[in-house]
Amino acid sequence: MKKISLIPGSDQTEPAAFSREKMDEASIDSMKLSSLLAENLGHFATLLEDGAGFAVYVRDGEATVTGIKAP
Repeated sequence: MKKISLIPGSDQTEPAAFSREKMDEASIDSMKLSSLLAENLGHFATLLEDGAGFAVYVRDGEATVTGIKAP
């Protein structure tokens, strides 16, 4: 896995996890997305081991959740 930006910046030249086009279609701006992520994932973060996390990724329309560990 490669670390990329979570939310697309204004220049859109760097890859980001969330699609600016899909965010615009859903009328969700960067601040709202950040707020929703914190509200909905914050509790799960309290359950993680130190240095561990989880990733959700989509490929060909199929979502996968996996655990990750910082080096």
